[in-house]
Amino acid sequence: MRKRTICVEDVESGIGEPPWGLDEVTREYVMNYRRSIARWRCERVNAAYQRLHRRWHRGTPYDLYVAMEACDDKVDITSRKLPDRVFRRRVRAEAFVRWGAERVLGGESVKLEEDERERREETQEETEEVEQQRELEEVCVRSLKFRRHGVIYEMKGNEKLEEEIRNNNPLPNMVDSITGKVMMFPAMSPDGYVLDYLTWIKLIERGDKHPFGGVPVESKDELIRLTTCNFAEYKDRIVNVDLSALED
Repeated sequence: MRKRTICVEDVESGIGEPPWGLDEVTREYVMNYRRSIARWRCERVNAAYQRLHRRWHRGTPYDLYVAMEACDDKVDITSRKLPDRVFRRRVRAEAFVRWGAERVLGGESVKLEEDERERREETQEETEEVEQQRELEEVCVRSLKFRRHGVIYEMKGNEKLEEEIRNNNPLPNMVDSITGKVMMFPAMSPDGYVLDYLTWIKLIERGDKHPFGGVPVESKDELIRLTTCNFAEYKDRIVNVDLSALED
């Protein structure tokens, strides 16, 4: 059964050693002072356990001890910060460093349960990020504006959007080699590699300036947006797309 209280003997191993170079009398004074602070903090954790536990029901007394320390022993501040997932992870990591995972979690079975919960939370976060990225891409597609050869191309959200995209795409049904999705806005790097425009933008923002190891693409301004109007001019420079399929 998981602990609901904590005492100075539980946390003493995580209090830490005094600074190096002190004489014995001073060392003893420093350690006694630290123990008194630890004892006082343990009492505050025990007194506020029910309140704090409601804010983080998986948190152990060791976790709450570290959380209180991080919040200057203010119960109100600690209570407000405990629902923050990032804060909880930092607190748990610090508790593991001081006392070890098995001791903090009260046993291996609890640790496995905690690990499984963390994996579920990370999976949920990844799912939410994918959904947010999908929504962002939809917004980008509907508001994308670019200028090439003095002509401004703009795709706005309306009933003719798909028709405009098809009519301006010289590589219909060609797949982006990075995302595996059909390219809607093919764009070429200066050395002839073609990916969807949005894929290039993401790569540039991540700092991956050329996934194929070619000439680095420093900004979107270096990309050549391929359209049905300029495709004949640039098609002989394309190196990573099989154009024979277009002839069928």
